[in-house]
Amino acid sequence: EVQDAEEIDDGVKVTLKNIGNAATGEFNIYFELDKDGNTVGEFNKKVSGFAAGEEKVIETSFSGTEYGLGYLKVDSYNTVFESDEENNEFGF
Repeated sequence: EVQDAEEIDDGVKVTLKNIGNAATGEFNIYFELDKDGNTVGEFNKKVSGFAAGEEKVIETSFSGTEYGLGYLKVDSYNTVFESDEENNEFGF
């Protein structure tokens, strides 16, 4: 579950929590970069697995300070079985 996401000087900081009762394997976070309401770039970041109940802060940077983060999706390839897939997205 995405607990929080915020833009930082050269990227984004995302707080994630495994609210399930089982550990996860590794998964990807999809980031979509935005400029003036238009998608100008996108990338995925691989994240190691989480224990049940574990919370982590993930920071990543992207070049070009003229870009902002428009959208992110945790487990973008749907590799982790979840009872609620709706709590994996965050828009700015």
